[in-house]
Amino acid sequence: MSDSGISSTSEEGNRLNSLLSLCPRYVVVPPNPPDGIAFALAGNSQEWDHLTELHSGISNCKPGVWKAEMKMIEGAEFGNCDTEACLRWVADLDEETELDFGISLNEWQAWEQMFKDRFDDSAAGWDEGLAWKHAGTYYDDGGLFNVISMAYLTRGAAAMVMEGRGAGEEDIDEDEWAGYLEMITLNDNLDGEDCERNSGFTFGGLHFGQDSIGGPPGLSVAEKDGQVVAIKLFMDHEELDEGTAFDSQPGKVVF
Repeated sequence: MSDSGISSTSEEGNRLNSLLSLCPRYVVVPPNPPDGIAFALAGNSQEWDHLTELHSGISNCKPGVWKAEMKMIEGAEFGNCDTEACLRWVADLDEETELDFGISLNEWQAWEQMFKDRFDDSAAGWDEGLAWKHAGTYYDDGGLFNVISMAYLTRGAAAMVMEGRGAGEEDIDEDEWAGYLEMITLNDNLDGEDCERNSGFTFGGLHFGQDSIGGPPGLSVAEKDGQVVAIKLFMDHEELDEGTAFDSQPGKVVF
């Protein structure tokens, strides 16, 4: 499957599998996110409570469309802060940019392409003037780490994504929605070209591997006008010190 193509027959198959394969790089953050959390920090999850009660989140994020990016850092030693993962705000939500999770797969792809055309080549200098600060680390002994917009992690969103329609409370099958969460947060159902192309990304955000014992990646955030407008992640073999200035952390990586 090409980077911009969803099979015309996909609508007859599994919508979630098709969207995981497309793995949109542009992500919606609503003005009033569930539980006040804009981006959930989670490992592999099968229960909704895990997303808020047992794990952390990033709040006070600027509503709108955010772009997910992943790249290797030139010259970095493998395993020593060698990968840059970033989520950054790019556009306000309006009639043109709002995303209805129940639209057809072809319409979803067209929405994604609209943002690719506008923002894929506009990364240079986007963070000039932004002050990054260390925002903690995240530990999950499953060796997985996800930063996913909570807009994608509700039962209502699950119904729209999986079936293209809304669902009343009486229609919700907890086991089915648990499978939705697992597929998004585990992100291992892809193979071949999709697996390679989507490495580091998942539906609604980013997917970041930890080491074999779940060594925590570091988080940094940038704020503008009192709101978080960007999130970056990195990992280092050494333990990250919460009390150390961000640009003095092990690896001395400054994004």
